[in-house]
Amino acid sequence: MTATRHGPRLAACLLAATAALPAGAQEWTRFRGPGGSGVATATGLPARWTAQTVTWKADLPAGGHASPVVWGNGTGAGKARVFATAADAEGNRFILCFDAADGRELWRRQLALAPLRQHRDNSLAASTPACDADGVYCLWPGAGKYLLTAFTHDGKPAWTYDLGGFSGDHGAGTSPVACGGLVIVANDQTGKSFAIAIDARTGAKRWQFDRKSGQTTYATACLLQPRGAAKLLVLANGPSGFAAVDIPTGLVKWELPGVLPHRCVASPAADGDMVVAVCGTGGRGTRLVAVKAPAAEGGKPQVALELTADLPYVPTPLVKDGRLYTWSDRGVVTCVDLAGGKTIWQGKTGAAFYGSPVWADGKLYCIARNGDVHVLAAGGNFEPLAVNPLGEKSFATPAVAAGRLLLRTWSKLFCVAGK
Repeated sequence: MTATRHGPRLAACLLAATAALPAGAQEWTRFRGPGGSGVATATGLPARWTAQTVTWKADLPAGGHASPVVWGNGTGAGKARVFATAADAEGNRFILCFDAADGRELWRRQLALAPLRQHRDNSLAASTPACDADGVYCLWPGAGKYLLTAFTHDGKPAWTYDLGGFSGDHGAGTSPVACGGLVIVANDQTGKSFAIAIDARTGAKRWQFDRKSGQTTYATACLLQPRGAAKLLVLANGPSGFAAVDIPTGLVKWELPGVLPHRCVASPAADGDMVVAVCGTGGRGTRLVAVKAPAAEGGKPQVALELTADLPYVPTPLVKDGRLYTWSDRGVVTCVDLAGGKTIWQGKTGAAFYGSPVWADGKLYCIARNGDVHVLAAGGNFEPLAVNPLGEKSFATPAVAAGRLLLRTWSKLFCVAGK
């Protein structure tokens, strides 16, 4: 595993950039947004729109399933930038940057990497990029190589780190996480598995620890913020179960093995001191486990809830205000009281899904595999609000930033602005 520098980085300070944002501003810097929660602070977002009321639409040079990410809130002198990836069957990979206000392409970069054998529903651009004040970071699986690349916001190559070869029966799909000046990858595969943190500015390895290998995991780590304690990065996979990691050092603070007996495709999600994860086989045997983090250093995590019916295999669950929302691959949406496990409501959308739901402005948004965006009220009952067709298949998850919905189909990017 090696790191390669490509040139000087843009000098930036994440703390100063964050402090300069107005109250309520929120970027969408990774898969499922802040901390991997899927929860947005934006208001005034529409439930219904048409092709004529879409703010802008941009073509991508090839296909992919990765979700867009956004840096900047679109106020003041700074532009909000949207980053998206794509790949073709020959192994050409693309990272593109768009102006969030008008969809104008600001730059694109291309990387050639030998294709990797994968499932027919996977893509060579399945990993969602991550971004921070310094740059944008992409994972590229290929035959014999597994590259993490960094670019500045202006598209200048910064560094490349080779994670080594990738081995997995269905190809790769996990996404990097940028936090605390690090870019972190949970590399859980059938070959050598490990978690690794790379310095976001220099491309040097900061820490790494081995993980148990088994079936390839597609879950992306989430952030857990227990009350009165430091943020932890939570990884989930079948062989290791839950692992909560200190971000600066890579030390595992607590573990809960043996509770996720199958492959994790959906990512973990957290709210307060609770974290949930789903494992399954793509058929029967899917299980959701909710874990309560220890109240004090050295304490033990406890299983708080287990569910086994009408669960997702690919879409990631969502936790908001004590409610657990699950959106199954077959379109069954369930709202559960996380504390007691009681079902508050359940309904069927009549569509199939790989994308995950996000919560914004009291509504749930999720893109069906056929490209229809289903919108539900996140209230006390199952209440469908709208179905908005995008006209092309989509396995991606919405991004919400700078007062906009960013929606990705196979080869296009859509923006729907709020009021």
